[in-house]
Amino acid sequence: MIIAVFIISYLYALLHLGVGLIQLRQRQVPARTAVLFIAGALSIALTSFFWGHTLTAAVLLSFGFILIQSGAIMNGIHLHGKVTASHQLVRLALFAVLLVIFLLFS
Repeated sequence: MIIAVFIISYLYALLHLGVGLIQLRQRQVPARTAVLFIAGALSIALTSFFWGHTLTAAVLLSFGFILIQSGAIMNGIHLHGKVTASHQLVRLALFAVLLVIFLLFS
């Protein structure tokens, strides 16, 4: 089960890394938003180096998701002038489920 959490987290991180790099290149949003996506994705990717350290991995995973969430909020405000609550709730629910499963099975 823990491997599934890492795979889903890495896919999530990989997608946001790609989005961050594309946004940084195209300059459609402020650079800080793209940097938050990139930093969050790298933080999630670092969790594999702390496989045996549950607390450190959980902190990195949480920090990465918070950075990506912050970037998504800033992105929504910049592109649409508002935050889409349903979009943010889905992101938050995914994070909560992955973190709980990670903590239960590690």
